Amino acid sequence: DFERYKSDILARVPQDVKSRFREGGFSRWGKDWLPVLELGPFDVEPGPVRDMWLDMLDNTQESGRDLTRLVFWYGVKFVDRGQAFSFVPESKILSFEDGQRKGYCNTPSKIQRKLDKKAKLTKTEEQIKLGLSQIVSDMDKPKEDRAAWMMQFKEEYQLAMETELAEAAVTKEQTKTAKRKPGRPKKQDSDK
Repeated sequence: DFERYKSDILARVPQDVKSRFREGGFSRWGKDWLPVLELGPFDVEPGPVRDMWLDMLDNTQESGRDLTRLVFWYGVKFVDRGQAFSFVPESKILSFEDGQRKGYCNTPSKIQRKLDKKAKLTKTEEQIKLGLSQIVSDMDKPKEDRAAWMMQFKEEYQLAMETELAEAAVTKEQTKTAKRKPGRPKKQDSDK
């Protein structure tokens, strides 16, 4: 069952990595330090990102290397979430507290000047602005509530159960509408 599978996978993850799941921080993107949230494999919906994480777990355990960290880049909109993830070495992530001390939670001066002039921000600047507000808000929440809007997905077994229930309901409805006494007109016909 899924819960046992999940538990078996997470049991293979070193505690120092697991303890960072859903912890905020900053990672370098180009010249900027942008806000990120470290994630575990079950914090992302089933699909290519989770599959890459599971492959990485197998590969690093076989080779004895350290796990790279799966991060979600704050500021990426839900519809673009396929582009919201990266695998980053632990050494390239700064904790939220350290980033805060270095001023990474502050709106960059270039963006602030544009905001002050009411000038239009580029898509990247909008993303940085949104990301900073998201991480500041999330760090006040318990870990399980961080980036909650992004975590609203269903596991494959849940989708399969829903499909089975929907198919059963259709079959039941078809059976119900097919049962009428032979020779009697349909109810709609008798109303005329």
